[in-house]
Amino acid sequence: MKATSVKKCLYLLAIIACLAFGRSVQAQYWSGDPNYPPYNNTIDDTEPGPYVWGAIRGRSANAMAATNGVLYAAAYSGNEEGDYGSWEYSGFLAEWTKCAGWQYPASVFRTTTKGTNDVAVIACVYLNGYYLYVGGNFHTIAYTNTYGTLEYLLATNIAKLDIRDGAWSTVAGNTLEYPTNAYCVQAINMDGSGNLYVGAAAALAGTDPTLQTNTLKIWNGTTWATVGGGLLYPTYLENEYNGPPNGVTALTWVESDLYVGGSFVEVVNGVTPTVSETIAKWDGTDWYAIGANYDSAIGFAYNLQEPYVTSIAQLGTNIFAAGFFFSTNWDGTSLVTNGLARFSTVTGDRIQEALSLGWYYPVADGMTAPDAGYGLGLLAFDGQIYLSGLFNQIYTGTNIVEATNIAVWDGISWSGVGTGLGNVADYPLGSPWGASLATDGNVLFVSGNFTTAGSVAVDDVAEWVPNTEGFCTARQIAAGEDHGTLLGFDGTVWGWGGNGYGQVGGGLSPSTYPYVSNPVEVVNSAGHPITNIIAVAAGHGGNHSLALQSGGAIFAWGAGYDYQLGTGSTTDYDYAVSVADLPTGSANKMIAVAAAFAWSVSLATNGTVWQWGEVQIGPHVGTSFITYDYPTKLSGLSNVTAIACGLYHALAVSNGYVCGWGWNQQGQLGNGTTTSAATPVYVETSAGVYLTNVVAIAGGYEHSIAAKSDGSVWAWGSNSDGELGDGGTTSSSYAVQVETASGYLSDVIAVAAGEYHSLALDSNGQLWAWGYNADGELGDGTTTQRLKAVPITTPVYPLSIAGGTAFSLIVGVGEFYSFSSWGSGANGELGNGGTTSSDTPLSEIY
Repeated sequence: MKATSVKKCLYLLAIIACLAFGRSVQAQYWSGDPNYPPYNNTIDDTEPGPYVWGAIRGRSANAMAATNGVLYAAAYSGNEEGDYGSWEYSGFLAEWTKCAGWQYPASVFRTTTKGTNDVAVIACVYLNGYYLYVGGNFHTIAYTNTYGTLEYLLATNIAKLDIRDGAWSTVAGNTLEYPTNAYCVQAINMDGSGNLYVGAAAALAGTDPTLQTNTLKIWNGTTWATVGGGLLYPTYLENEYNGPPNGVTALTWVESDLYVGGSFVEVVNGVTPTVSETIAKWDGTDWYAIGANYDSAIGFAYNLQEPYVTSIAQLGTNIFAAGFFFSTNWDGTSLVTNGLARFSTVTGDRIQEALSLGWYYPVADGMTAPDAGYGLGLLAFDGQIYLSGLFNQIYTGTNIVEATNIAVWDGISWSGVGTGLGNVADYPLGSPWGASLATDGNVLFVSGNFTTAGSVAVDDVAEWVPNTEGFCTARQIAAGEDHGTLLGFDGTVWGWGGNGYGQVGGGLSPSTYPYVSNPVEVVNSAGHPITNIIAVAAGHGGNHSLALQSGGAIFAWGAGYDYQLGTGSTTDYDYAVSVADLPTGSANKMIAVAAAFAWSVSLATNGTVWQWGEVQIGPHVGTSFITYDYPTKLSGLSNVTAIACGLYHALAVSNGYVCGWGWNQQGQLGNGTTTSAATPVYVETSAGVYLTNVVAIAGGYEHSIAAKSDGSVWAWGSNSDGELGDGGTTSSSYAVQVETASGYLSDVIAVAAGEYHSLALDSNGQLWAWGYNADGELGDGTTTQRLKAVPITTPVYPLSIAGGTAFSLIVGVGEFYSFSSWGSGANGELGNGGTTSSDTPLSEIY
């Protein structure tokens, strides 16, 4: 560790993890019963195996997507009263985590006048990186912003959600409107070049025959175009009851080939149609029929209903299609295709003609009657294909497999998934069924209409989980001088590392526990965990920590020698205490916290900044300072959206500009001088030219970092160890742009700063580091100083990043949520149970 007699501080302005915890949205349970817990920890222990059923209580979803322990589900609310008012016939999007339960990111609707019959629905969801695309039939999205205020976005039939911060935005310039481009978006996917493919419902043939080819569109970043010559649909089934054809309902990539499912009967190359009923392949240039050696790819309509493919999944050289395609004479033994088909990706031919789903349902005399089943969901998970739908038998041509509404194919044969999905009061008047499937790579989620999964009682949503105990994991992380602070998804806080002032916060006496190498839960004076926390901060050198509660209250613990805990005293606490005398009123509700050496800062809803503790303003530390015993409003600053702290300086973003105040010996305030300031001064890139459009900030020992909306990164202040990342070691009182070996660092969405090193996270999940590295704090496998940003390989997908004195921390995505650490471990600051340092990131240690 680099020797210094001065204590250091850092505040991490972390990016928001998938729950977007800054939003003031209360957890809601789709079942409507407030006594239902968000997760009841019930698993099916009657069927031991590598996977078991776990209970989630929810509502049947039209579509689902999952990532990093978070499930996103779209449903139709009918005319129920919801979070955003009584929007009749509206749809909504909800998100679920094991510890936080259900929350509503948004509702969608087509009119702003209640009482109309213009049905709004989210029909599909598609997750790509940090963006969740939603498609359906809507023109407006209602959601709560970061400050808890209801907002509306005009978005026609497609929009995207940034899962980090809950921000909604339009797609393709909001040009996807019926009848020009799309009636109802039902499938979304993206190729490796970023081109967006959108499948939609077909228009009525009598309206405009040309629209029948218009159900699969591609957005290349500039314009919409029809894929090839488009798709053609039958008209013989179109009537008042059936309405228009179902259109395109499934899109799946297999390497460079796009498999498309729906209700079409022909594909068009140029002007020449080719028969390929309900499933086809697009190779980027031409359409190809699937199952071309058969009269039709899959089969006939059942009871004159339109046949269509609902989902497609691939495993090896096998393509499976599920949907509504039946024989009119199915009797439980016929060698016909019902609801499920299998094809070769090599030849396009049907591999197994006799592959049928059967449904035996109860009748009045207590007997059962055969009927055709159907498939709804297909998904590749854990090296196998999972199928959901309405069935209790799968006929393979040689044998009958018992499987209730969900089944799995292991590459050789089909089998049931536990005892399946069922009950619904034993369905005398209805039938249980499985619909949507989703996975985050670790858990399989299923939704539909069922009340049991195996032996577990559920409500329409369940998870097929590894037979190990799940746990609530992290959504934000912060680093102090030699301690770490972690915010769990359940709103609890955990601490570890140096504990000389009680900064770990577990009620552990510093004299008995000078350091703690494993995370312990932060508690209050009664020994109870603090809860409902939405953000944390750790003082880099000041050995104290802060936690912000959802209602705006702030807890503090650790060193209090300069009033930095906000209690009006200089007492140290090894447990969390409440910051006193915070301003009252909804406009003054606190929404962010930051921590310096002996100084704490908070941000209120109205954009004002409050501070307490010791603010250094003299030319030398200790020569001139201002002390605030209790939270005091900072004058001269408004409309603030972000705050951060360095060792003895603080930063804020106001109207897109960065300003700083406090100690400025190395130019860390960025205003072209080395004069300290008690009130905010604005950061410049050169004399009179201000740094603008800033979205993220961080402070180090004597340097500062900012990321702009264009993804560029800028730094200023001390550069003795390359912490500015401009290729040199000359300090700068103006902001300079951070470089890599091949040019300027770009696409950055989050930044963090340690004592003499810096970190950045780009939109692709790549972590970058530069600066001092004697303790391996950069994580590149060396102890070599880096004057420009270098990429760091991490064992988890980073979401929240933090830099301590000589170590680094990330919250990432691995098996469930987990965090990784590297650098100095002498005081247990890596949180892995030891005191050994590491120059590479440790794997999933929480």
